[in-house]
Amino acid sequence: MFVHATLSFPRGFVGLVRPSVQRTLGETFRRFASPGRGERPRVALGRAHQALQRLARRPLCALAGRQTFGSFDEMLKAAPEPALVDFYSNTCGPCVMMGRTLDQVAGRLKAIPCRVMKVDVDKYPSIADRFQIQALPTLILFRDGKELKRFLGYRDGTTLEQEVRESLAQTSPAA
Repeated sequence: MFVHATLSFPRGFVGLVRPSVQRTLGETFRRFASPGRGERPRVALGRAHQALQRLARRPLCALAGRQTFGSFDEMLKAAPEPALVDFYSNTCGPCVMMGRTLDQVAGRLKAIPCRVMKVDVDKYPSIADRFQIQALPTLILFRDGKELKRFLGYRDGTTLEQEVRESLAQTSPAA
């Protein structure tokens, strides 16, 4: 016998899942029992719900905080350390992959120290034009508001971290 059960999300988690996904997960979540055998009810989970359960077990944390600045230059000058700026678009597959890689590498780059920032070229085309962004993803390493190095295309985390370290070592400010 199938019994529909309501799907509950951890507090603060619902905002991260689209309503259409929530409905789908709720529909795929079914609890069924074996009444004659005295067993505990088992839960049949769809693939999407299993992925959601794995995600729910992870701590929700953010490495980067959101700040608002009057201009892009102001943002770069406010950074006390070098900044790696990711110019991306949500419709670009390699950009999405690069975003995941940056999320993984951000903690290690923070130890260099290097701040990771992101600019959506669809929302801010004037900034993309100013820096002549013609390929996505493009990452630009800045120090004191000046461009040090430009990285075009997708890179894995280890390669990116190594290239950033080398670029900062070559252009270290005179003490």
